[in-house]
Amino acid sequence: MNFALLEQEKAFLGEEFLTWLWFRTETGDGTFDLPAGPAGLFFDDYLALRSFETQAHENILKKGTPTASAEAGISLATGKKVTRAKMICARENREWTFTLDAASFRYASVRCPALESDEPTDRFLETASHFEELTEIVDSVFRIFLEERLASEWSSEHLPKISRWIRERRQREIAWGDED
Repeated sequence: MNFALLEQEKAFLGEEFLTWLWFRTETGDGTFDLPAGPAGLFFDDYLALRSFETQAHENILKKGTPTASAEAGISLATGKKVTRAKMICARENREWTFTLDAASFRYASVRCPALESDEPTDRFLETASHFEELTEIVDSVFRIFLEERLASEWSSEHLPKISRWIRERRQREIAWGDED
């Protein structure tokens, strides 16, 4: 079985998930009520967007708040979707940062909450526990996305909201550019 080809074929789902998550966080709904308690997922200072349909295939935005940039809004408006993003996950007094690859759902550059123990074995177990909690949070939010994405209302209710958000962002970018 060619796993690289399979990953490419299924990449759209991860890209839609991260784009949906961006929509949710930007419209004030980045906190999720999960079985193990509420948690928030938010975008940090790295965002990669891609489309195979446009001349410029990939935009990589770094530093500051890339999701608030004009370039990000224009990328969305031209049909690009999020392929990688640096994220912040918060639950209670704990915070993780990590980069998530949409196609493979691979985590990179994971930074877990501060460790309490000084003993190496305990530190290892604590780190593993933190990583497990992070993956459970992201998996739970992904389940919420899948439930919404597979619901009969996706095309009639949810997708139009996301499309309107993208159009409104684009209109703001145009209006901002006209003020010069």
